[in-house]
Amino acid sequence: MDFHEDSLFNNTEFLTDVHFEKVVFHGIANFNDAHFLMSVKFDHKTHFKEESYFSDLIIGGAAEFNVYFDNNSYFNRAEIGNPFSTNQQKTIFYESRFDGDANFSNVHFNNVNEFIDLCFLGETSFYSTEFADDTYFVQNPGRIFALNKFTSPKYDEKTNFSEAKFKGKLHFENIEFNDGVDFIETIFYKESNFENIQFNNSSPDFKDAEFEAKSNHSFTTNSNSRKQFDLCPINPKLTGQPISLPRGSFLFTDTPGNQRIGPA
Repeated sequence: MDFHEDSLFNNTEFLTDVHFEKVVFHGIANFNDAHFLMSVKFDHKTHFKEESYFSDLIIGGAAEFNVYFDNNSYFNRAEIGNPFSTNQQKTIFYESRFDGDANFSNVHFNNVNEFIDLCFLGETSFYSTEFADDTYFVQNPGRIFALNKFTSPKYDEKTNFSEAKFKGKLHFENIEFNDGVDFIETIFYKESNFENIQFNNSSPDFKDAEFEAKSNHSFTTNSNSRKQFDLCPINPKLTGQPISLPRGSFLFTDTPGNQRIGPA
């Protein structure tokens, strides 16, 4: 199915599961303030050729995206997933390409989140975004796929996770950041695992980031990385075990006030 003109789904309410398969949006796609009461899929490489707007979108169930965005995409302030659901659901972005800027700032992700084999060619922002459940940013090593451009998954321009909140377990695996990534004032409420990360031009910035003291946190860099994690060892009395954190960040206890107990 093709939409040859601008597609206006803004302020639309979808009462049942919705499935967009192999759809091409030739004009602007506007889903601002749309409400999907149940699940939604944009898959089989649904193609957005112009700017795409999902700002203030609400998705009440599972969400799946296998898409090409040729231009800027906006998901800012979206609410994805039902925080009160008793059935564990997922939000999945996989094998997708974002040619323009991708704006996920101030989004609330309430499901388990999987961001698998994504290629971001523009600036990417998860600024002040909340991840309420376990979250996985994973690239499969050696993965190359034809997304109109023969390329491997990566984050090509500046990426921003500043002031984000990871309330579940976090896994960053095999990610390539080409032009730096910020985790300034980001909070990690449970364990975090940065495994085999590649930084091509600048080390990550963790200034005033906070890591929960009783959880495990690990940081490893790919051998091909030009830059490294700038780690600082500390030995907090609370755990009695030495731990290395990115310089400029803090340990905290998840108590009222998020009391800081040790800087890195």
